[in-house]
Amino acid sequence: MTRGSQRVCLEHGRLEQTQLLVDVPADIHFDCWTFRRQPRALLRDGVRVRLQDQPLHVLEELLNAPGELVSREHLIAQLWPKRIVEWPRWPSEHHKHVANALRPGSIFYDCLKEFGWGKADSAEIGTNLAQQPLEEYRLVAGLAKTPAKASLIGPDRISQRFDYQASTAAYRGMDDFVADVVAIERAIVTSLVDAGCRYIHIDAPGFTAYVDQPTLAQMRARGEDPMVNFDRSLKAETAVVQGLGDVATGIHLCRGNQRSMWHREGSYDAIAERLFNELPHDRFLLEYDSPRAGGFEPLRFVPKGKVVVLGLVSTKVPELEAIDDLKRRIDAAAKILPLDQLAISPQCGFASDVVGNLLTPDDQKRKLERVVETARQVWG
Repeated sequence: MTRGSQRVCLEHGRLEQTQLLVDVPADIHFDCWTFRRQPRALLRDGVRVRLQDQPLHVLEELLNAPGELVSREHLIAQLWPKRIVEWPRWPSEHHKHVANALRPGSIFYDCLKEFGWGKADSAEIGTNLAQQPLEEYRLVAGLAKTPAKASLIGPDRISQRFDYQASTAAYRGMDDFVADVVAIERAIVTSLVDAGCRYIHIDAPGFTAYVDQPTLAQMRARGEDPMVNFDRSLKAETAVVQGLGDVATGIHLCRGNQRSMWHREGSYDAIAERLFNELPHDRFLLEYDSPRAGGFEPLRFVPKGKVVVLGLVSTKVPELEAIDDLKRRIDAAAKILPLDQLAISPQCGFASDVVGNLLTPDDQKRKLERVVETARQVWG
């Protein structure tokens, strides 16, 4: 028996503290590590490691289930029993903190394998990745009063972030890697459609690499042909979303959006004809809030029946665009593409990643209101 939690009671007008005797399981020892249960703590060679309570709670749940699968649902129920959490980011963030604490040398897996954790192979990892957007969609769809949209990063962007030269043990080249990306993303899209999702949105900022001269130079310096990369990405993007029936699909292109900065520039001219005609998307959401995006002339390549959403409202600066200025820009675009094939939106998201942009929540609200009011005045 070990002394456990304290109880405070009020008796005869004075405060007194009593101790409760409770059963507390023994500490867990593995390799050079000790996990203490009360209060939760992780020690390496007897020295306490700095780690907050929730990552420690995650580690405790893993250590309590040797040889068993510990699901995200279980972790959420244990750590946040009465809250709606951003699934699956929060458990994953705590896994990351635990892994960092148990390093160096990927000792996280070595230490925990004896407890039956960290044994998933690449096929299981791919399956788990394919399930995450579905679970997120189900959560949102169950809470939202209007139809929910599912957003995925496109295969082009994924391929640009992949170091295939350091991955030759797994892939002979980029084509093989992209084929796996397409297979996983197609499985994700299929699961979303089967669950009732009727709008699939692909975030593809990487396509502006093919109009940005410094990025093109970097590709050539690596021995790559940019147009071969562009061709591969068009085919991969098509394979992810083609043949979905009554499901609407859209693709978003921008030139960088973090802490109100940008990292690419160039008009759509060089890629517009193939982009608009080879991709099967119904909607093209294009950055158009600054001269970096060029003019509206490339819209002449947009086929009938497809919609271009003009990203005229900046997410990078707090200054509010004037409705008359926005309407003049829409009029300019309508000289090239009919008004019924145009729409308006912010140029990108207000927080493309955790860093976000230099705008307040009130700035963001006013900009969204400005988009809605402009759309009402233009399209009714």
